[in-house]
Amino acid sequence: RVSGNLGSLLHLFVFWLLATLALGSDVILVSIDGLMPQYYLNADEFRLRIPNLRRLMREGSFAEGAVSVMPSVTFPAHTTMITGVNPSHHGIENNGVFDPDKALGGGWHWYYEDLKADTLFAAARRKGIKTASVTWPVTAGAPIDWNLPDMYPVADLREAKNLRSMVSHPNLLAVLPPAEDLVRMGDD
Repeated sequence: RVSGNLGSLLHLFVFWLLATLALGSDVILVSIDGLMPQYYLNADEFRLRIPNLRRLMREGSFAEGAVSVMPSVTFPAHTTMITGVNPSHHGIENNGVFDPDKALGGGWHWYYEDLKADTLFAAARRKGIKTASVTWPVTAGAPIDWNLPDMYPVADLREAKNLRSMVSHPNLLAVLPPAEDLVRMGDD
């Protein structure tokens, strides 16, 4: 099971790995879900030790704020960032799939095929630019060279195996726990 500090360490390690291995990569887009700009803009005031974010700010570019989409939840907002269009155009209007009678099995918008708009990943692929993604929403099956899609925690072994099958590069499998360990053991 990947949660808490282990999950954060896994994300950081995979992010470092992908950034290191990406050939000719000039852009790294980092989104920390729910992080208010004041926390990294005024880190000293909050006594935050965030050396990696400070370095990214010092050596790169960063936003001093952003205006979210409505609804302002993770999947629609992140999908807008990579499509440039609102949820009503890209089709991801909530984190979860609308399935009131559970006929579709419920679940989240994990799959790239659910998108109704072009993405930065697809545009980069058309131009021959290599891309990488670490747990970016709605990227399972996306045209991404190094992709660890956002598809967990998972409810059962079948879903865990599905996640492992969606990883786009064999070297990424080395950082994922076995399928049995990915299964959510409860709501933490």
